[in-house]
Amino acid sequence: MPFRKSRRNRNEFIPVKDRNPFFYLEHAKVEVDGDCLIFHQMNLDTKVPEVIPFPLATYQAVFFGPGISITHRAMALLASAGTHVIFTGDHLFVYYGNASISTHSSKNLMRQIELFSDSEKKMEVIRRMYRYRFPDTKITDKGLQAFLGMEGNRMTAIYKKEAKRTGVAWNGRSYDINDMDSSTPVNYALSIANHALYGVCASAEVALGYSTAIGFIHHGHMNAFTYDIADLYKDETTIPAAFEAVRDSKEHEDSDALRKRVHQYCHEYFHRARLLKRIPKDIAMLFDLDEEMQEQEILSTQIEVGDGLFHPYATNYGRKKP
Repeated sequence: MPFRKSRRNRNEFIPVKDRNPFFYLEHAKVEVDGDCLIFHQMNLDTKVPEVIPFPLATYQAVFFGPGISITHRAMALLASAGTHVIFTGDHLFVYYGNASISTHSSKNLMRQIELFSDSEKKMEVIRRMYRYRFPDTKITDKGLQAFLGMEGNRMTAIYKKEAKRTGVAWNGRSYDINDMDSSTPVNYALSIANHALYGVCASAEVALGYSTAIGFIHHGHMNAFTYDIADLYKDETTIPAAFEAVRDSKEHEDSDALRKRVHQYCHEYFHRARLLKRIPKDIAMLFDLDEEMQEQEILSTQIEVGDGLFHPYATNYGRKKP
């Protein structure tokens, strides 16, 4: 029997700030039953196949790892619900691609481009990012290199503080993306946690109509803006989550168990930090926008033409037949 059908108007969608951050899935078949997204997955404990309904509209992002088979209709349903789909490698270490959420208005993107393309406005956005990190420090007209030095010292102190708090050995941030198994447990955990954070930030940015590629501090990468925004939250989310996950590990525990614990702790920290409520608000602050107007733009059903006025979509301005 199909699951209950429901019809939603786009304006009834759960806004970014009220959604759960992310969900990770691997080795499953994803399809649609009625209007419900379902997973077919083997229960590893009972060895019995299970059918799991998924509340897609309540999640901002879904990470699909290895072993995923998904139907065209399932992808269409995820897109219509405004849920960002991200395809990754095992344990979120490798980013393969994403299915972007379709927004109607480009006004937020145009604002991002405006600020990026003007050197003075761009520098002011950077200063706001560092004022966010250093609320008790007077951010003056220092250059970017000076800000990067301040941030480097801050991150070194944060890592040392977390190592002391949790009792986890720390010898610096070091990893090989092509050989993650060679990393220390805490570096392995930090990589997992940060990739989860990048996915959440990217999905929120895309849902608000921004480009993940137009960064202000980071450059030359399709996720440059994602890294800009994620760096605002690492000290209170991914870093403590990773250190605690390693602290709570059992002796001779495999990497899969550590990954699952990191995901669990990240969920808890993302909720505690009210991450998806803050990202829209913080981007609006950085770009000097009204938060409510920023979110309303993604629901716009009108288009601006050369006359500076707004017109409904699919309007034909040709001469009427006599």
